[in-house]
Amino acid sequence: DLTSGRQVEVGAKQSFGNGKGEWTVAGYQIVKKKLLAPDPINPALSQQIGQQSSAGVEVSGALSAGDVRIDVNGTVLRARFDDFAENLGGVLTSRVGNRPPNVPSRAANLWVTWDTTPAWQLRAGLRYVGARFWNNANTREAASYSVIDAAARRRITEKVALDLRLFNLFDQLYATT
Repeated sequence: DLTSGRQVEVGAKQSFGNGKGEWTVAGYQIVKKKLLAPDPINPALSQQIGQQSSAGVEVSGALSAGDVRIDVNGTVLRARFDDFAENLGGVLTSRVGNRPPNVPSRAANLWVTWDTTPAWQLRAGLRYVGARFWNNANTREAASYSVIDAAARRRITEKVALDLRLFNLFDQLYATT
């Protein structure tokens, strides 16, 4: 069957300091029905999840001071299976209340942007991803991790720019799935 869903979000956003700063806060709930999940015994096959939901809060803020801008955001999330009996070789096993795989309960980002000249911009970022589970049973956990990214932008014209982006600057290996 096709997946169906419902999403509700409420929030507030405000700028301050004559546009030099801003903040946002939002709460949300997402409910999805009839999602597909890989069969743990035969990943080439899929099983249908009855219902999965998530609810959380996102907060962000930004502040500009001269040629430097700092952006920060974070989220706290509660994701879970509401209706899912996983078929394990013909045996149905309830996963109700478990967190779906590869979904962290916390995540955050910090970015600093510096306009060094009208033509050049440098950016650096720190991304944090909280611990996640590797399986529907929530018995195998992948540790949280942080990654540092960097970028440089050269404006060629008013409408054209070249970007160089370096993700995972220190080339660390993290388990993502």
